[in-house]
Amino acid sequence: MCYVDRMRWWLAASPMLWGCLYLGGINHAPAVVLRLDAPSSLLFLDGTAALVAEAHDAEGDALTYTWSVEVRSLKGERLQVVDAGGQLGAERSARPLPGGDRFSLPLRTRGTYRVELRVRDPRGAEGVAVTEVVVASRPPEPQLQLLPQAEGTFPLGGPYPAHATYLVSAGATTDPDAEDDLTCGKGASIEWKLLEPDPSRLEFFRTRPCTEESGLEILQLRARPVTAALPVRVQATVTDPTGVRGVGSLAFVLAPNRPPCLRVPPEASPVEKILLLYDSVGEQGEGAVQVGAQFPDDDVHEFRYRWLRASRAEGPYLETASQPGPFFTMDRSVGLPGDHVFLRLVVQDAQSAWPSCDAATARCASADGLPPSCYQWITWQVEVR
Repeated sequence: MCYVDRMRWWLAASPMLWGCLYLGGINHAPAVVLRLDAPSSLLFLDGTAALVAEAHDAEGDALTYTWSVEVRSLKGERLQVVDAGGQLGAERSARPLPGGDRFSLPLRTRGTYRVELRVRDPRGAEGVAVTEVVVASRPPEPQLQLLPQAEGTFPLGGPYPAHATYLVSAGATTDPDAEDDLTCGKGASIEWKLLEPDPSRLEFFRTRPCTEESGLEILQLRARPVTAALPVRVQATVTDPTGVRGVGSLAFVLAPNRPPCLRVPPEASPVEKILLLYDSVGEQGEGAVQVGAQFPDDDVHEFRYRWLRASRAEGPYLETASQPGPFFTMDRSVGLPGDHVFLRLVVQDAQSAWPSCDAATARCASADGLPPSCYQWITWQVEVR
């Protein structure tokens, strides 16, 4: 039925030409714009989606807003419709712009939220707007750590020698939506990728199976021999049991091998001349070479200590009976009263070459990159009385 103040009857000769027209013209459906008040349509659990509706009615009528939401799982299965505290299915009155309407949608289920808004004027004309919001778990946060192949011998903070084997672990990775740690045995997985250098620069780049302790697979890598610094950058993509992925990376620099050295701090410098005394019955009086210093190496190799002996400072030096380690205990075999003997301790690792110092040099530091007061060999003069 037409309203009297807004209509007129129009009769024509033909019975087909009659009807009810509004004086202001045809009644238009409200124009509706629906937008998500967020930087992205991908949101995460336990949050709230703010939906803003802007509607315009050409006739200036008051409007009613009816919201509905359907939720489907990420696999497409229909889930229970979320009730936003009685907001769904209820008519809400509002004036035209700039009023509009605002709807807060709680995000308590993973899936795709199809939000539909119907805006109706008093004469039944209706405008519809639809938008979708994808709600997922928050991504894992990979935390990568560089570990040594052999515990206790790792150079904290570098430099990292290229010839050592390194392990990269993501065991400290956290999942904001999970109470338990991420483990491969509970649906989580990890994918490792070498970003730098070219794979041909590495001897191997492989993973070790996950264990109860590691949680996720551990990366194992070792470079081929290098003569200059080699930057390495690896990436880990961790997937949680719901299929959400998080990406993390780790960068470090591998350096050429530096030989080990005998560090002699100024406050603990060993004497370079030792007096060895014997009493009338041939017992040792005093004198033992105890370097009493650190023996740092910048890799994970074991040290090789070599004790040499000569009758002159310039040599030739011959290897003595095996005495492993940095300590040499002297006895009668060192020499007879009146003898002068030169003892030399040389330290090497599996890759270091023989020091290139002149044989008469008491403290040799011929290798590049050795720290101050750190020597490849140290020589002591022993006087036997």
